[in-house]
Amino acid sequence: MNDVLPEDWALFNSDASTLGVTLDDVQIEKFKTLLKLMRMFNKRASLTSDLGLKQAIKVHFLDSLSIVPFIKSCGFLNAKLLDVGTGGGFPGIPLKIAIPSLDLHLIEAKNKKVEYLQMALKELEIEGDTYFARAEEAAHKEQFREKFDFVTSRALGSWPTVLELSLPFCRVGGFLLGQRGADAEVDAIKYLQTASILGGTVYDVSKVGAGIGLNSRSLIMVRKINSIPDKFPRKAGIPAKRPLG
Repeated sequence: MNDVLPEDWALFNSDASTLGVTLDDVQIEKFKTLLKLMRMFNKRASLTSDLGLKQAIKVHFLDSLSIVPFIKSCGFLNAKLLDVGTGGGFPGIPLKIAIPSLDLHLIEAKNKKVEYLQMALKELEIEGDTYFARAEEAAHKEQFREKFDFVTSRALGSWPTVLELSLPFCRVGGFLLGQRGADAEVDAIKYLQTASILGGTVYDVSKVGAGIGLNSRSLIMVRKINSIPDKFPRKAGIPAKRPLG
């Protein structure tokens, strides 16, 4: 991996500003620490694909930060955010760095990654709760079900699978924020009925990051308008094997 130079961090700060995200020196230092932690523990915990450090800044940090303007625009005070299938902590940890007032919760089904997340939060000196659990099971527990203002999903599977695994955590009036690729608008339209069955409606689909080289990235915003039927999500593995719709 190539070393990251001061000018690379200056470009990161500039690109974040292009996204509408203002970062101070303390926040930049936290991102530097996060990158070092990723570099140290990636092979051990299989956190992310093995990208060069400079590419990781764009693919993981900036892609995560592209959600910030929408979250802030909603005006929820001390919003509760759950990152489902967070993996190496994306987008959840960058969002917490950028919006310190977020009440951050991270759920992950692989124990090695959960151990890394706990260590990373401690090293970064940011507050957040981590859970070692499958989304299909956690979503049926009272402490999680329909409790969150925002639910994020970045690498959880096909869009109907994301809807089924994420919307049960979202409170009525809250939002599922799905980070997707070039087919986002097609998927959002194709699975409108699936979203409706699960209590949601597509609020908007937005291209994000075009000005900083993330040309294929989109954000699907789904608003939760009704409580989800008790039978969802289905048992572990079924949402991925037999997606709704």
